Amino acid sequence: MGVRMSEPRTAAPQASAAVPQAEKPCPTQPAASRWTSPFALAMFGGLLYWLALPPVNWWPLAWLAPIAWTPIVLRSTLPGRRAYLKLWFAGYLFWSAAVYWITLPHWSATIGWFFLAGYLGCYFPAFVQISRLAVHRLRVPAELAMPAVWVAMELIRAYVFTGFLMAALGHTQYQWLALIQMSDLVGAYGVSFVVMLVGVCIAQALPRSNGGRGWKLWRLVPAAFLLAAVLSYGRGRIAASEDATVEIPPSPRIALIQGTLDTQFGQPHDEYLATKKRTYEEYLGLSLAAVREAPGVGLVVWPESMYRTPLLTYHDLDAPPAHLDAAMPELFRDLIYDTAREVRAPLLLALNAEDYHQHGVEYRSASIHVTLNAITGEPKIVARYDKMHPVIFGEYVPLGEIFPWLYNLTPLSGGLTPGERAVAIEIAARDAPPLLAAPNICFESVVPHMIRRQVLQLKVKNREPDVIITQTNDGWFWGSAGLDMHLVCDVFRAVEMRKPLVTAANTGISAWIDDKGRIVEQLPRRKPGYIIAQPRRSALESPYLAGGDWFAWTCLAAATAMLFGGCLRRKSGKSGTPVPDGSGD
Repeated sequence: MGVRMSEPRTAAPQASAAVPQAEKPCPTQPAASRWTSPFALAMFGGLLYWLALPPVNWWPLAWLAPIAWTPIVLRSTLPGRRAYLKLWFAGYLFWSAAVYWITLPHWSATIGWFFLAGYLGCYFPAFVQISRLAVHRLRVPAELAMPAVWVAMELIRAYVFTGFLMAALGHTQYQWLALIQMSDLVGAYGVSFVVMLVGVCIAQALPRSNGGRGWKLWRLVPAAFLLAAVLSYGRGRIAASEDATVEIPPSPRIALIQGTLDTQFGQPHDEYLATKKRTYEEYLGLSLAAVREAPGVGLVVWPESMYRTPLLTYHDLDAPPAHLDAAMPELFRDLIYDTAREVRAPLLLALNAEDYHQHGVEYRSASIHVTLNAITGEPKIVARYDKMHPVIFGEYVPLGEIFPWLYNLTPLSGGLTPGERAVAIEIAARDAPPLLAAPNICFESVVPHMIRRQVLQLKVKNREPDVIITQTNDGWFWGSAGLDMHLVCDVFRAVEMRKPLVTAANTGISAWIDDKGRIVEQLPRRKPGYIIAQPRRSALESPYLAGGDWFAWTCLAAATAMLFGGCLRRKSGKSGTPVPDGSGD
């Protein structure tokens, strides 16, 4: 995608020797001004898109961004040199602003930020190029081509380099509950499709697209029909959920603990020990306060890595590693048990795990479920979940296994070994039927197919969860928009799976989300506190759980066909008649 593709040929008039054909205006397309050039339109649309995302959250502006991008696709030619390089630069600037918070954990993260923004910036020129091939060479209506190609780009983004789907176009609409209910059919990708299609239809209807000869209101019909259908479906699903919830008995209560530790790499040892002690005291104090407020709570959840003592295991070893004592695993386990005894409630603790084998050591991010014996009160670790989706540059470096010296360029000591299976834990309470819950850690909830995969794994074992629990340490991002973007992803995972989702996040944003994507309660960022959540099982089934990303894959197949079809049409010499945009640029 980073390679500049050739521009579609059109049946434009022959250029004179004095004027290069790429810059000579066609009869229906006056010369572009600085403010209506493709680069300016890309930047303006990117600005609207950025304003619709956190931290500004002016979500209606997302519907206007495609209006700025549509003329770029409809133009018969893109004027000037290196047009696609300029479009990449516009995309790079957008992503640099959208994910600036990646730079906050450590100075070296700036390198990852630069490469991530550069990589993500490639998707916009690819979107424009494929859409132009479809519109100009294959005569596909822009109202279909542009939404399908946009969704295809988002799907690719969800898989490449382990996946990064924050700040999707549809995510801007997370507060419009009736609209996002369609996610249980086609995922969050469907919301992006709708936003793009409506914007393209509005752009086609504007007087400017008709040479200033008035509105073409018939262009709005597809948008109005689709939006009415989506909202009707959404209202119906909300009503069905609320009617059914009345008959569902109360669930066990879950205490979500949020501390205020802003985390960073490279602390001196003494400072690290002091931070470790302060973190434990803060989370223990908040846990005790939550249990006092809600006696008999079914589970107390700490965020990712906030229990700072690691879990050690020795496998197939005749003797422990030279730098460790044989009794350390039991000693560290006893410290965990002491915490459970003090809190006097079942715990879900996320911590680092070190598994020593004959061939070396595997470092994992784990979540352990500690229960208390109903008679003796003695604690026991009954389940362990290992994070399945490590974060690129945060928990591993690409090619680091082949070239270990790459880790010397980062504050990481080595890569994280991913887990292989999902785990369901049982949350019991005296006055409520038990719940099955599936924990996930950190950015796993950012990738829709990751959460779906976990739920399906458990469903096959007749352990389908009733609720999803996210444990995350977003203290790396110092109260930035990254916290909001993570929460938005959790909202869509709840709707897609039709399961309530609770998230315990260090520094925020901890939240209780119901099966409709409604945020029932959330804590302020960088403020200590807790939420006593009582999520109820959903009575609704999720077609998305059964069918997955069929819609997004269909869009990807269509985009691939448009790409190759457009290229083959050029080789055959059938460029087609240019589509007049009448943009007046």
